[in-house]
Amino acid sequence: MKTIAIIGGGFSGTLTAVNLARLSDHALRVVIWNVTRHRIAASIHDTITDALDCGRLKIVRGAIQKLIPDENQITVLLHGDDGNACTRSGQLVINCTGPQSRFSQTGLPLFDNLLRKGLVQSDELDMGIELDEQFAAVTAEGMPARMLYHSYRP
Repeated sequence: MKTIAIIGGGFSGTLTAVNLARLSDHALRVVIWNVTRHRIAASIHDTITDALDCGRLKIVRGAIQKLIPDENQITVLLHGDDGNACTRSGQLVINCTGPQSRFSQTGLPLFDNLLRKGLVQSDELDMGIELDEQFAAVTAEGMPARMLYHSYRP
């Protein structure tokens, strides 16, 4: 069974894991590191739960210290939440952490401008834009933006 490591459990990492679990013709073990998000659509939750239950997905908590590639695999050296070092190996590592772990400090002109003007605000974990139930961006005043929506619908 091939193992695929996804670094970053935010929207991109979660969606990547779901698509791999859903679309693969082969048995895969998908491991997600750096899981920080906790709000996901019910359909994504169901797919992840099914993948966890059948052993196709494993979530490992810890901080990545080093990636060690060789001819056949990539070994990830982790510092676990329990304080112990451990390694995990796989055939592929996918980086889904985005440009910066803190959304408010990405340094990207578009996001910096939206934040500075109060048109959006960072979410609770500072990992992205705060959204309401209709996927509208939430302004600095806590109101839904009239013209800024997230493009993903579950």
